[in-house]
Amino acid sequence: MRNATVRRYYRVDRREIHFLKFILEGYDGVAVVRTIDSPKGLVALHIGPGCQGVVDMIIEDLERDIRIERIGFVIDKESPPGNKSSINFTRANEAWISNFTFPGSSGRGRV
Repeated sequence: MRNATVRRYYRVDRREIHFLKFILEGYDGVAVVRTIDSPKGLVALHIGPGCQGVVDMIIEDLERDIRIERIGFVIDKESPPGNKSSINFTRANEAWISNFTFPGSSGRGRV
C-alpha cells in the first residue's frame, strides 16, 4: 500500500506566505505549500509520507519569526463540488475565519 501525503492547514501572516513556501519547499520532498486564501493567510501544507516530524520542527522554529497557527479546517473554494477532501462552506466557518486575529494584533480578520 502506498503512503499518502498528509494535509495540514495553517493561518499565517499573509505577508509571510512566500517566506513559508520558500523555506518548506527548500527541503526537497518534505512538503508543498498551497495558498488557499491569500488575503486571509490560509495555506495548506501537503506533507510527504513520514515527514511530519521534520515539518513540525520547521514550523516550531518558524514560530519564533513569523505568525503561524495550525487550524483544524479550511474553506477550500478551489475543490470541485463533492470532493470528499474539501470541507463544506458554512456561514459559521466564514464567521470564525473573518473574526480570527492573532494575539497582539488589531483588526478583525487581519494579520
